[in-house]
This record gives sequence, structure tokens and C-alpha cells, in this order.
Amino acid sequence: MGAECHHTESAQPGLEGAALANAVAAAQAECERTRERLTPPRRRVLELLLESDGPMKAYDLIAVYGQDGEPAKPPTVYRALEFLERLGFAHRIESLNAYVPCRMEGAGHRAAFLICECCGAAQEFEPDFSAQFAAAETAGCSLEARLFAEAVDEFKKNGATVIGVTAGNLDRLQAFSADTEKCSGKFPVASDPGAKIASQYDATLAVRPGWSSRTSYVIAPDGKVLHAFSASSPKDHVTETLGAVKAWKSAAR
Repeated sequence: MGAECHHTESAQPGLEGAALANAVAAAQAECERTRERLTPPRRRVLELLLESDGPMKAYDLIAVYGQDGEPAKPPTVYRALEFLERLGFAHRIESLNAYVPCRMEGAGHRAAFLICECCGAAQEFEPDFSAQFAAAETAGCSLEARLFAEAVDEFKKNGATVIGVTAGNLDRLQAFSADTEKCSGKFPVASDPGAKIASQYDATLAVRPGWSSRTSYVIAPDGKVLHAFSASSPKDHVTETLGAVKAWKSAAR
């Protein structure tokens, strides 16, 4: 860590002024779109990450959290970090056990980092997974499909129908839908060439035009969107949507 750095100085410097305000405003807009809340603690932790020139550990955030110099209670910061990660506003660099704000536009992208061995500075980039992304059969899509297939009967019991939509490699959809390790024939997966359906639901990737993000919607029979959940990880999509379906059914009684 004490050696002299030879990289260009701070390729991703901290934000300030209008740039900082715009980044926070964009996060607020995304929260409103997905019906999430950017509470004051979440906003404060996001601001600290955006202002920093490099990765920050949780205890660093705890120490500087208070505007008057008072440290925050650890659960406050950890809960905020969990939220920011889930929404894609921040990433955890496991090798450093530290956090950085997401500096790339669009939800659901894969994040990788170039980390300076002498100073610890980190620069985010999106790795090229074009070969793996070429089909619906990415690991995340496979897991998401299996989780929804396992929960199909529960959705049906609550009056809902599960339908998958993908803008991925369409010639694999029939096999993907029937695969017992994925959809198991439990629900249909519709093709969306050019992500036209995804565009109508504001579920496209800005950094990858023509691709849909990992977004789940609960749509009422009258076409009203009751719930929207976006997250690159597939693990919470069933819980989020099934909970919304049950709430809708309960309210409709």
C-alpha cells in the first residue's frame, strides 16, 4: 500500500455540487419508479459513497455519518448499505470488504472492478459476458425461472398467472420453457424481440439497448401495475411479487 501509484489519478473521483445532487436525484427517481423509499439514512450513506474518491468500509461510513461529527449506530449504516446494494445503487467489493457507489447507468448490469494494489482505488467496468448473455439461459435467469416454477401453484391459489418475457436468444425459448431444471413447463415464456414490451414497462437496460432488465411486475386484471420489483439478483423476485399478489387478493375481498 505504500508503493508509488502509476495509474492515472482517481479515474472515478468523488462527486460534489450539481453532479452529486443529480446522482442523488436519479436514485430518488428510481426509488419512486420501483415504489421504494430513499429514507434520510439511505440517502446519507449514498451521498457519502458518491462523495468518496475510493471504496469505503462500513466502519468508515459509521464514523463520518453524522453531520455534526457524531458516529452513526452500526445497524443504521448496515441496513442502508443492504438497501443500496439491493437497488443497485452500490456494490460491495468482497476482496476489500468495502463499498462503492454504482457509476454505471442502468439496472441489472454485471459489475467488475479494477483495484489499484498500492492505493486501493477502484474503477468500475462492465465485463463482457456477451457469450453467456446471448441466450435466456444465464445462471440468474435459470434460477429465477426455477423459483417461479416452484411457486406457480401458490400464485394460482391466489388468483395470479405467471408469465415470463425475455428479449434474449429467442430460438432457445421452447427448450428453456420445457427444461425441468428451469420452467419445467409450469409457465410460458414469451419472446420480446427488440425489447419492445420491456420498453413499454420501462424495463430496459440503458447500457445495453434492446435488452430487458430483471424486473418483475404484478399487473391487475384491469392492466394497472400493482407492484414492480427490479433487482439483478433473482432470489427475491418471487417473495416480492407473491406478497403483492396476496395483498391485492386480500384487499379485493
